[in-house]
Amino acid sequence: MDFGLICEGPTDQAVLENIICGIYNNEDLFELITPLQPGGKSDTNTDGGWERVFEYIASINFRQSFSMIKNIIIQIDTDVANMKGFDVDLRDEEGKVLKSVPCIVNKVKERLIQQINSIESGFFELYADRIIFAISVHSIEIWIFKHYDKTAKVKEINTGERKLAKQLLKTKDLAKFTMRGQKKEIIMNKTYDNYEELSRPFYNKKSCIKSIENLYKKDESFKIFKDDIDNLNFSPQA
Repeated sequence: MDFGLICEGPTDQAVLENIICGIYNNEDLFELITPLQPGGKSDTNTDGGWERVFEYIASINFRQSFSMIKNIIIQIDTDVANMKGFDVDLRDEEGKVLKSVPCIVNKVKERLIQQINSIESGFFELYADRIIFAISVHSIEIWIFKHYDKTAKVKEINTGERKLAKQLLKTKDLAKFTMRGQKKEIIMNKTYDNYEELSRPFYNKKSCIKSIENLYKKDESFKIFKDDIDNLNFSPQA
């Protein structure tokens, strides 16, 4: 396999599968992507969440996967960075909330590397050229939101799910991806199939190049991810 995915959940997996194919402008590449965590496309998969990402990248399964897979992508949202166990303080030395996306990405990346090395010291350094971090600031929904809202600003990084849901409500054909929450608020209907369909413009041959280029200009955390993909010494088999 060319790529292995370690994601917070099935929805993130669906988006990244389409984006990877779009970056290479190769729809057939989908067949060479394997989900490692949570795996599959089940919407009821109980193995999702940032905790499972941390468990997986410190596991023997993660270390063994490099014998079968060329490159591994680790996805995580930064909106959970301050939670116990994640323990990344997204504030500067003066206690102010960090707004610099590269700084946020670097702090979270350092924590993930620490987690990778927690079981076997130096393991990350051995395979650093085959590990790509997809650190979405502050959520992967912000990437999708910026695709659909042509007026979205580069510096918009907060409340991605809420912004995406509101944006989708503006279009009849897209409103089906939203639902009413327990408090009657509009939220995303978070299933693998919904997010696969929402992110399909990044996959389809007719739209992928433009969609990838536009998001590259509009989101700094996506730009960092794509630059890392582009720097791989790698050509897809498909």
